[in-house]
Amino acid sequence: MNFEEHRAYWQQVASKNKWKNKSIIKNLKIQAWLNKKGEFVDSIGSTVIKKDLIVDYASEKVLTKKEISRRLKCNKICLEKVKQKKR
Repeated sequence: MNFEEHRAYWQQVASKNKWKNKSIIKNLKIQAWLNKKGEFVDSIGSTVIKKDLIVDYASEKVLTKKEISRRLKCNKICLEKVKQKKR
């Protein structure tokens, strides 16, 4: 799942559990763990954190935009290589 799919999942959980305030569901913040391969491994939905966070799976360090971009590019490149090998 990508980051927005994690967000949609947690919004669905909130809706199914009948969270009272619809604006909370709409503005739910996500903390997701990203591994070195650029894969989102886990996530939580929260009303406590003020902004979305992407955290390194191994170290629990909040990643910078540059680190996130580098990992996600690696993921895209790795997927393209796999597709080429299957041909």
